Amino acid sequence: MTRREVKQDELKDFSEHIAEWFQNHSKSLGTVLTVLLCVFAAYMVFNRWQDSRTAAASAEYAELVKSYNEAVMAPADKLKEKVNATVLAATELIDEYGDMPVGRNARLLKGNVRYYEALSLDPAQIDNETSITEFTARRDAAFKEARASFDDAYASSITSVDKAEARLALAQTQESMAFLNNDKQLVSDAINNYKSIIELVPGSWLSAEAALGLGRMMQAQVGKQKEAVALYAGVAKDRALPAPKTEDNARLPKDSKGNEIPASLITELRQREKVSYQAVAKKAEALAASEESGK
Repeated sequence: MTRREVKQDELKDFSEHIAEWFQNHSKSLGTVLTVLLCVFAAYMVFNRWQDSRTAAASAEYAELVKSYNEAVMAPADKLKEKVNATVLAATELIDEYGDMPVGRNARLLKGNVRYYEALSLDPAQIDNETSITEFTARRDAAFKEARASFDDAYASSITSVDKAEARLALAQTQESMAFLNNDKQLVSDAINNYKSIIELVPGSWLSAEAALGLGRMMQAQVGKQKEAVALYAGVAKDRALPAPKTEDNARLPKDSKGNEIPASLITELRQREKVSYQAVAKKAEALAASEESGK
């Protein structure tokens, strides 16, 4: 028998074994294939459902943002109505999509609108029908709801940045409540939260916000001005703006009419408080230092 004939016999035997195996296991193979097809079909259905759910959640969140903007722009006589409408919309979205990222964002917006309501309440609005006690109760209730929403947002956060955002909102609420109510426990809570943010996301804009908040807390306490100065100086150093581009080494941005914006104007804009953490920190540092030297 030649080598070629031997190989042909081996191939024939192998083919017969394969055919026999398939014949013996055809039922189980059919079951496996059916299961795989069912799994694949289920995956496709879930994927399509998830896509449609995400789209629906995004659409509802867009409406919530619109409602929030209307609330913060509302006149005093419409504030309560607009805030309540935003809170209701946020609550409904959370109930339906609380397990999704938009659910966490809705919790933040819900807290923010209550926080805005609390800060927008003006004691000058108190009249014969609204006692100081009622006014204070409404303000504190808004603060309390804001804190609860921010706590919920923190609990539903996964990443360090998300947690820091929720914790920052909570700390700022505690800071405002502490100064309005002269509450030492809230002072301590705000300080601890600001410190936790700095540890959680060091070097970020969130940690800069937290350091500024912690500086304010220190500055308001007797004998803590030096700590405040150090915190502000740290932010000014860490958040220093990079050297601006000049006409000589880069193309300058243009305004709406197509004219190049001078580098000097860009530098001026970058140094304004609302644009630069460094500018905010330097101003606060100077104020705290003057308070320290004026003791």
